[in-house]
Amino acid sequence: MSARPDLRGRRGVAALCVAALLTLTGCLSLPVEGGVQVGLDRPPADGGLEIVAPGPSVDAAPREIVEGFLLASSLGLGDDFHRAYEFMTTAGASQWDPLGGVTIYSDDEPPTIEVGDEGADGLGVLVTVTVPVAATVGEDGTYTEAPPDTVQPFRFHLVKVVDDQWRISQLDPGVLMSEVTFGTQYREVSVYFLSSDAVPRLVPDLRWVPRARSVTSAVRALLGGPAEWLTAPAVVSAFPDGTTLGIEGVEIDDRVATVSLSQQFLDASAADRAYARTQLTETLRQLGQVSRVEISVDGNLLTLDPTLAPVDPAPAPLRGPTVLTEDGLGVVNGDQVSPVDAVVPDGVDDLAIPYGREPVVGLVDSRSLVALGDGTTLLPPGGSLVPPSYDAQGWVWTGPTGPGSNEGSLLVVDPVSGAVETVSAPDLAGADVVALRVSREGSRLAYALRTDESIVVHVAAVLRDADGRPTAIGPGRTVGGPLLQLRDLVWVGEVRLAVLAQTATIDLTVLLVGVGGQTVPLPSVEGAASIAAGDGPRELVLVTAGGDLYGRSGNGWRMILPGVRAPAFAG
Repeated sequence: MSARPDLRGRRGVAALCVAALLTLTGCLSLPVEGGVQVGLDRPPADGGLEIVAPGPSVDAAPREIVEGFLLASSLGLGDDFHRAYEFMTTAGASQWDPLGGVTIYSDDEPPTIEVGDEGADGLGVLVTVTVPVAATVGEDGTYTEAPPDTVQPFRFHLVKVVDDQWRISQLDPGVLMSEVTFGTQYREVSVYFLSSDAVPRLVPDLRWVPRARSVTSAVRALLGGPAEWLTAPAVVSAFPDGTTLGIEGVEIDDRVATVSLSQQFLDASAADRAYARTQLTETLRQLGQVSRVEISVDGNLLTLDPTLAPVDPAPAPLRGPTVLTEDGLGVVNGDQVSPVDAVVPDGVDDLAIPYGREPVVGLVDSRSLVALGDGTTLLPPGGSLVPPSYDAQGWVWTGPTGPGSNEGSLLVVDPVSGAVETVSAPDLAGADVVALRVSREGSRLAYALRTDESIVVHVAAVLRDADGRPTAIGPGRTVGGPLLQLRDLVWVGEVRLAVLAQTATIDLTVLLVGVGGQTVPLPSVEGAASIAAGDGPRELVLVTAGGDLYGRSGNGWRMILPGVRAPAFAG
């Protein structure tokens, strides 16, 4: 017989035709028998359209059972996987974890299905589905792009049950779905944690949650804590360990979300309770259904004092981009450059622009750092250095570059005091660091490492002492795919990088790389040499080797003015 155990709450479903189901599932050949499935006549609690697939046909062959299961499970968030369980035995259903992650396969190449021979007793058969993997999503909603040409087999053991009907008795955890289907079933949401500053900043952690239950899934992701690479104490949460969603879950009324939490939340201090509400509010506000959050425990609303939870907003560039011209330093205003009074020595390659009143810093001949305000040398000439990056606390980051040049550390300079400090970076020992950039709130560092085969972009948490001085970076997490070359790297938003790079399949262009999300190429510009980004993707600019400055225009680019180089915004 088939099995239909309960999962985390019933969902509503909408009746749609089988043709619509097939459109959502990409290239996989799927069964069309079984008719239209009629759903409940109420909308889902979290909003959105939910659909279910046809159930198993009578006397369906093993291949048809697996195909039907793949469709039903890929759409299973709409009905708590009840339809998918109909393709399984009771034992198979009890051991399968549909929420154990998602494997996303490429739409460019359909899965292959191989049906093995029946066993000697005629009761068992193995069906193997092999897919070109595009990405995976972990149980916690973290998204990881797969290396090129990744192929993975998934095995389904089938047996005959009552009336000689084939059902799945054993399979791997999680769900398989195409890129097209994934886009219809999941959405990205930034889950917000806190920096370790005395007055903390919000630190986003990008997750992917089911559209059909986005609110409750986002809360669960928040309660689960930061992703592993966001190392404590660099990034923390105000929720006490062990805090879970209460039995009442999340109730939304007139855009006010009341979040029920377990008893562990009462262990939090008054300030931490207020910070926890800030984390919830900023996380849920993105979903379009919530503008305010209340917290309850055991049905009792808690009194929370917002004055106990001050948050320092991440700084944003106030002007720019700043550029170098043949006349010196300038700031682009429209299609003109306004000169800036500064000492610009010969050989300045790259600029680091402060968020505050600190001096602009230039990298000279790729070997020394100079404050352009008065020409003070901050780092004397030495080995080759990575182009510098300012953080929100006023430190300028750089480090050695070149094959095997890194000894497991980076350098930070305070341009005001002249202090030079070493930042521990064990992951970088023996590596060739070709680019780095600090995020706006200062808790994350993006950097790129060159190997013999490729260039790979990583992100890591920034650890600081009580005075805000960087002391170490945590273990790195890979984002995006391998690159054949990289010319520039910048943050283009809270959870996205812009990378001027070439891959094995994409010529040199700007790639928008999600930090825990997808990579999207932008249209190319011939001769692109460097990029810079202000407050968001629309403020992304590009300079060619010939000195032409381009800005975004619609989905493409437009030329703004000629004769500039080394564009930079604050950061």
